[in-house]
Amino acid sequence: MLDSTPRNHSGGIAQHCGLNFMMTSRLVTGGVVIKIWRVLLCISLFAMVYISSVSSLMAGELFKVWCTEKDCGFTETIAIGPGMNFNQLGGYCRKCNKWVSIGWSWKSGTKPPVPLAKFWDPTTGKQREVYSCPNCTLPFVSVPVVQEFRYCPKCGKQILKSAQAGFYD
Repeated sequence: MLDSTPRNHSGGIAQHCGLNFMMTSRLVTGGVVIKIWRVLLCISLFAMVYISSVSSLMAGELFKVWCTEKDCGFTETIAIGPGMNFNQLGGYCRKCNKWVSIGWSWKSGTKPPVPLAKFWDPTTGKQREVYSCPNCTLPFVSVPVVQEFRYCPKCGKQILKSAQAGFYD
C-alpha cells in the first residue's frame, strides 16, 4: 500500500506536522541575524582599518592650543611632525609671540638645522634643544610633542589645553 503522506528530503512527516516549518523559520530568522551581524562586523572592521590607515598615512598633526584662564585669551594652531617630503620642528618664540617652525626637505637632501644649544630639562627629565627663530633669530625651545607645551606663554600658568585639529602631509 502506498503512503500518501507528503515527504521530501528535508523533513518528511515532521514537515507535514509543522515541525520543519518552525525549524526553517528559526533558521531563516537566525540566518538574517547572522547576515546582519556579518555586515556590521565588516563595516566596523573597515572603519577601524580606514581610521588607522588615515592616521598612519598623515605624518604631521595640527593642534589647536588654548589657555583656560578666563581673561587670558591665548589660542594658537600648531603643527607638529614631519610631512611626506619634509621634516620640521617647532616651538614658541616669545619675541614673535607665535608658534614658529623650521623645515627641511628629505628629497632635496637638505640637512636638518643644527641646534644652538642642548640642555637637560629637570622638569621633564629630557634632553631639550634650542634653535634660532626663522623670523627674529632669537632662540626658542623645540617642542616635539604637544603634551610638552603646557604653560601659557601669555599668562604663564600651567593650564593649556589642546585638541587635534587635523593632519597634514
